[in-house]
Amino acid sequence: MTRFGRIITILGLALATMPLIAAVECGCGPAGNNPGGNSIHAPQWSPDGTSIVFSQSHYRIYKVDSDGSNLRLIHGKNNDEYVNLPSISPDGSRLAYVQYECGLPAVAVSKLDGSRRHRLTDGEDYILGHHPTWSPDGSRIAFTGSGLYTVDPDGADLHAVWKSFETHSGGTEDYSWKSSKTKSLGTTVYRNVAERPPAWSPDGRRIAFVVQEEAHEEVYRYNEAYVAKRHKEWQWRNYVLHVVASDGSAEIRFGHTREVISSPAWSPDGRKIAFAQEDDDGVVGIYTMNPDGSDLREVFSHAWSDTPVWSPDGSELLVWGRNGMNVIRVADGARRVLHGMDVLMFSKGVLQPLPWLGDIASWSPDGSRIAIISSKYDHNVDTPKLFTVARDGSDGRALVMQDREGNLRAAQ
Repeated sequence: MTRFGRIITILGLALATMPLIAAVECGCGPAGNNPGGNSIHAPQWSPDGTSIVFSQSHYRIYKVDSDGSNLRLIHGKNNDEYVNLPSISPDGSRLAYVQYECGLPAVAVSKLDGSRRHRLTDGEDYILGHHPTWSPDGSRIAFTGSGLYTVDPDGADLHAVWKSFETHSGGTEDYSWKSSKTKSLGTTVYRNVAERPPAWSPDGRRIAFVVQEEAHEEVYRYNEAYVAKRHKEWQWRNYVLHVVASDGSAEIRFGHTREVISSPAWSPDGRKIAFAQEDDDGVVGIYTMNPDGSDLREVFSHAWSDTPVWSPDGSELLVWGRNGMNVIRVADGARRVLHGMDVLMFSKGVLQPLPWLGDIASWSPDGSRIAIISSKYDHNVDTPKLFTVARDGSDGRALVMQDREGNLRAAQ
C-alpha cells in the first residue's frame, strides 16, 4: 500500500469503531459506494455436501440445496447491508463472512442460517477484515487486513500473525549539491499482505499467504526552472508467497515465487502448495511446490488467475484455463477439459444446451461433483448461474437461475 493509501485508510478507520448496526447508519457499501452488478461467486459446499453457500456481488449471501431446491437468503435482507466472502466452519454450523460498515470491511460470524451474528473486528488499532478462513479444527479464523490475523470465533484472543511494515535504505538528504539534476534519497520498500485469502495447512499449524512488496525511490529532481522537487519514483512490485506458523513464528519467504496472482492452496495431505504465478511475458502458470520451497513444478500453463482447487483425495487440481475448465492429474500432469455438460435453459419454447463459461468452482466433499459459477448471461431469458457437474463433466444440473433483472431463483 502506498503512503497516500495508508493515510486515506487511517482517516477512514475512525469511522469503524461504531457498534455493529451494519451499514444501515452509513448507507454505503465497499469503498464507500453502493456496489453494482449481480455477479455471483465464492461457492462453497457444506461439509456434509447437502448445500452450497455463495455470495451475490457485495451485498447478499445465499444458500441452496445441492439438488437445486430451497434457495434461501442468509444475509443481505436489508438493502443497506453489504456482505460477501462467506466461509463455512468445518462442522457446518457457522458462517464467517465480511460485512462492510461505511465502506470498511469487518469480519463477522453467524449461524449457518444467518441468526446469532456478531462482529469479530471493530476497527481498533486500524484492523480491518478481509477473506475470513476457518482453521481445520474450527477453533480459529484467519483473515487479512493491515496484516495477517487470527481470532477465536467468539472474537476473543485477536492475534497478529504477520504485520505489514516498511524499510528504508540508502541515501542522505544533502541540500548543498548543485551539479546534478537528480539525487536519490534512498529506497523505501513496503510489505503488505495482499488482498487474497490465507490458507491453513491441513494440520492447522501453518498458514500460507501472499505479500505485496512494493519499492519506491525518493528523489529530488530539478524541473526546467531549476527548482528542486521531492517525489517518489516507482521501482518495482512483487507478489511473493510466504508461509508462517500459526503463532507467527518460523516465517518462510519464498523468493523464487514472483508475481503470485492467486491464493495458495494446500494439498489435503499437506505435502504440496499450489498457486498461480505470472511470468515476465504475462503467461500465467499453475505451480506446485513443497512447503519448504523445494520441488517447484509447473503443472499447467496459460491459466487464468483463479486459485487452483485440490480434489478431496489430492490427486487432481481444478484449474480455469483459456480453453475452459481443466482437471489436472498432479502425478503426471495429464489433463482433461470438462466438455459436454448438459445444462439446459428454456429459450423460445425450445430446450437448448447452455454454452458455459465457469470462472470459479469447488469440489463436493466426496469429490464426486463440481460446483461452477457461470459468467454467461442472457438478458432475454433466465440463465443458469450456479450449476454442478459430475467429476468427468457429465450430468450437468442447474441449481440457481438469474432473470433479466438480476434476481435469483432456485432452478428446482
